[in-house]
Amino acid sequence: MRASIKALALASALAHSANARVVTITRTITAEAADHTLGPREDASWTSRSFVSELPPSTTTIPSGSGEPCWTVSSMLATPSAFVPPSLAVQCLESVPLDTERSLAFIEWVTPFLQIQSSSAYLANPPDSYIMDGVDIFGGLDQIGEKIRNGGYTGQYGFERDLFILVNVLSRDFHLNLPMPLLEVFKFEIDFPLASVSIDGALPQVFSTNDLEAQYNSSATFDWSPSAIISINGQIPVDYLLGTAQDTDTQYSDPDAIYNKIFTTIFGDGSFTSDIHNLGFSQDQTIFVFTNGTTISIDNKATSTAFANVDSGSALFNKIDLPAPGGPTAESPDAAPLAISELAGFPEALSKSPDGTTAAYILPDSNVGVLSFSAMDNEDDSQTQVINDLLDACEIAGCTKLIIDLQHNGGGKVFAGMSAFQQLFPGTTPLLAQRYRDTPMGEYLGKVWTTVSQLDPSNIEKAHMYDALSAVNENGESFSNYTEFITPQTIWGDNFTAITRRHFNPITPSRTERMFASEDMVILFDGSCGSTCTIFAQALKSQGGVRSVAVGGRPQTGPMQGVAGSEGSWVLGYGALKAEISELPTAEALFKANDLEFPSIEDVPSQYRIVTIDPPLGKSLDTRGRVNIPSTFNSTDPSDIPLQFLYEATNCRLFYQPEDIFDGTKIWERVVAVTWGGGKCVSGSSVRADDTMSSGAYNTVALGPGAYSNVPIDANLPGFVANSRPI
Repeated sequence: MRASIKALALASALAHSANARVVTITRTITAEAADHTLGPREDASWTSRSFVSELPPSTTTIPSGSGEPCWTVSSMLATPSAFVPPSLAVQCLESVPLDTERSLAFIEWVTPFLQIQSSSAYLANPPDSYIMDGVDIFGGLDQIGEKIRNGGYTGQYGFERDLFILVNVLSRDFHLNLPMPLLEVFKFEIDFPLASVSIDGALPQVFSTNDLEAQYNSSATFDWSPSAIISINGQIPVDYLLGTAQDTDTQYSDPDAIYNKIFTTIFGDGSFTSDIHNLGFSQDQTIFVFTNGTTISIDNKATSTAFANVDSGSALFNKIDLPAPGGPTAESPDAAPLAISELAGFPEALSKSPDGTTAAYILPDSNVGVLSFSAMDNEDDSQTQVINDLLDACEIAGCTKLIIDLQHNGGGKVFAGMSAFQQLFPGTTPLLAQRYRDTPMGEYLGKVWTTVSQLDPSNIEKAHMYDALSAVNENGESFSNYTEFITPQTIWGDNFTAITRRHFNPITPSRTERMFASEDMVILFDGSCGSTCTIFAQALKSQGGVRSVAVGGRPQTGPMQGVAGSEGSWVLGYGALKAEISELPTAEALFKANDLEFPSIEDVPSQYRIVTIDPPLGKSLDTRGRVNIPSTFNSTDPSDIPLQFLYEATNCRLFYQPEDIFDGTKIWERVVAVTWGGGKCVSGSSVRADDTMSSGAYNTVALGPGAYSNVPIDANLPGFVANSRPI
């Protein structure tokens, strides 16, 4: 939570006290770096300072005792609201002995689940159009297993950390999740939210969110302006922040989206306060230097609820399990859905869904309507009602333009996204092209469940994995048999099924004619769009011809992608995959009742055969481990490369400005200006030389060198595949 203004004022008052903690940084910021990051020149007309310039020293006391770091952690955390230094937390984790047998068994157990992941071949050999480094998941598993056998790990934490990074981080796909027990023992955090905003059209700089909030809430006579941060732990902010986030981010496949996630926006504080530090901190304090010369040091913290009766690393390992279910599930949004209509900074919605994730507005004194989605969910038809309400209100008010705001949208229910498209484009059937990875396990399940659906058509509605009758071919026609769907097609060095489309029962829109022409609609992205959000966005672009604007990103000119979340169309948890196996006896009974021989699952090679036993590590993994089943392709022109691996910039890009953090309408107003008012996009983000927005949804800037991250990650990580950067 952001600090209150009163608390900030108290911090400022401490600046000259005897206990103020000022840390001097010995590294010199070069002139080149300063030119890149410094804000407006300070002169006599105004004063620049950090409102949280100096804080009292840490009062953390580390008790002496058994010498076991986990005992020390347990002793310190016995006090309510206590925290421990991150270095001590990591020492505790590193003291957990390696369980060689269980760790090797876990690799064997998890491999068949990972074999289902649809994108593994593309990750291992990234196409030229993919801008992140890749990962050879199965090669990495082999490396980790070999390292265990060769005594390369000194403890359990090193093994679990490598496996977590291999599957969750390097894949850059938030549909691919493998939580590990030891990595969830501590929450690492720092109470110092940051924001990245542009002042007077300059490249964005990093500020303390608290400083910007104090200025925003101040009177016109406030006598200071926030000072930008020019160094974090001795590094230029973009290098430190992007480097830290790239090493830990489990969601996005684009450096601009990864960078955006770090910072405070209208939707709340970013990941800098906690999420990007999920592997710990490099030191126990974070040191910030501001343009005005102020230097501050903020304590980093590690907290946990797992240490009752824990006195050693072994005791911790024997106690822990993954936390109770609460993460993303099969079709839940992957960014926590927010009730947009209830957030401070948004006007009163003219219509909203009960959970507030879909809301409709009309911009004051304008002819512009806004549909805002933080998730796609039409379970009770509330999303449909909100869209209809906006269309009705726009007809009365004479609206001629529409913003479709997909900021902070991590997805939701597939059919909710497809029905939303159909309301805006009545008479147009949304298309969804997808391919499954063809493996021996997939072929086995496909043969079983397709036969079951042929014998009992009511089974089709259950949409079992690899059931050919639960999908249609690329022409929208039913597959005549199992082999027509499952016969392997060799693409990108791997085997895949035929192109399929999901069965979709079209809704009956309340209108038979479109209210808005394609050129009168625009999509607003912040890079977080993923899962069902991408299906909706892809239909709007490829079938609807709707243009788009992205906001935020790294402090550089040029274009930005709007979609960087998972572009898979169906995610299943490990528990759901195991349920497919658990239901096989029912299928076998139906086979036998029809005098058919039931295929044996034992014929599936062990590296592909999913088993229903509990995992050797992490007993609640069933509820939180997930894989993406089919990859999604361009719905109107399927190619050999999934959308996840294509570079698609928006038509225009804008930078965040300070007021955007507190007033959600300001970015809408600037979107209107660049889309229909001749306003300027960020330099180089439009194909037009004058930086005005182009016409045509696909009239966007091509992939260029600026799209790649200039901050490298550790090339020695198991499974790491360097991007060749052909552009």
